[in-house]
Amino acid sequence: DELRQLRLSQAKQLDEKGFAQEICGYQKRAAAWIASLPKQKLEGVAVSDALASAYSVIFEGLTLALRIRMSLEEYLVLHVREGVAVPRSSLSAVALGFQLLKIIEAAPTL
Repeated sequence: DELRQLRLSQAKQLDEKGFAQEICGYQKRAAAWIASLPKQKLEGVAVSDALASAYSVIFEGLTLALRIRMSLEEYLVLHVREGVAVPRSSLSAVALGFQLLKIIEAAPTL
């Protein structure tokens, strides 16, 4: 019962802008990450050289995607497990989280 109360208070805290603020922070980080992507074409550059120089950028993108996924998973599982409805005010943040994951997935091909 104590654990349930703790989870309910955590869900309430996330609903009161904690989750939305976290996702907005990830949005800013994703924009900065996309801006840092190499702009060079691979035609004139050896593929191995391009991959070596882009390692940190790729790693940063994967790390960001993992953090976004973990935040979404924590938020949604917490609400489902405890039977707490997701407030309408948080739906846009949930949708933004999934959009950011798709943007990160597609970014190297842009």
